[in-house]
Amino acid sequence: MDGIINSVTPAAKSDGVNPTPGPVWKYFIDRVKRNLHMTLCMSPSDEFRGRARKFPAIVNCTVIDWFHPWP
Repeated sequence: MDGIINSVTPAAKSDGVNPTPGPVWKYFIDRVKRNLHMTLCMSPSDEFRGRARKFPAIVNCTVIDWFHPWP
């Protein structure tokens, strides 16, 4: 944690954040949340339908791109 705080402090200072550990850590977490993206790759078989029922956020809170037709 100290290593992260030490490496992020210059960027936090340039953005006007108080250079104490608490605000710098919050700055780091906010920056990670803003830039974090995930990719899930799965076959749209019958299992996908079951997963979508169990975890509705797969459909409601994501973007689904179909790149190629599935056999």
